[in-house]
Amino acid sequence: MGSHGKMDMPGMPMQMPVMTHTQCITKKDMIPQKPEKNQDCKTISSKINDNTVSWTIQYRGKDGTTTESSGRVTYKNDKFDGTFDMTVNQPGQGKMKMTQRISGKRIGECR
Repeated sequence: MGSHGKMDMPGMPMQMPVMTHTQCITKKDMIPQKPEKNQDCKTISSKINDNTVSWTIQYRGKDGTTTESSGRVTYKNDKFDGTFDMTVNQPGQGKMKMTQRISGKRIGECR
């Protein structure tokens, strides 16, 4: 699946550009996410209810940065739509909250 994301960061005067990435989404792993390098990721919870998936994931960076992401997407035919909220806590910088709207569509078989 390919996905597109639009991010909203309260207090930021400029909108972030739309980001695109491709990910293999299967029935075993239905959480759309872009793996980040140099981070330890742990799925805290995930739930599937009909065609809707919700989750909470924690990330720990080697620099001490922690991120918690909670999201929800609904799959319909070959597409999905949803949102997720992230709270990033950087040592010495405080917390930053972001909301991202995501959508995606099937582009072919996983490779």
